[in-house]
Amino acid sequence: MFGLFEVDLAARKLYRCGFLIHIHDKPFQILALLLAKPGEVVTREKLQKVLWLRDTFVDFDEGLSTAI
Repeated sequence: MFGLFEVDLAARKLYRCGFLIHIHDKPFQILALLLAKPGEVVTREKLQKVLWLRDTFVDFDEGLSTAI
């Protein structure tokens, strides 16, 4: 739990005050990574490695901005 939110990483679900919040895959991956490293700075490079495979070609800045 964090604040009013609860996350079930195994089921990939996010709840606010017990109500399910629908969240897309990439934003959920970002949330999971941030929750795994509380109080730490997560670099753009780390996010890129986690969110997109090495052989995936995307506009990273646009994709990351959209996901966040």
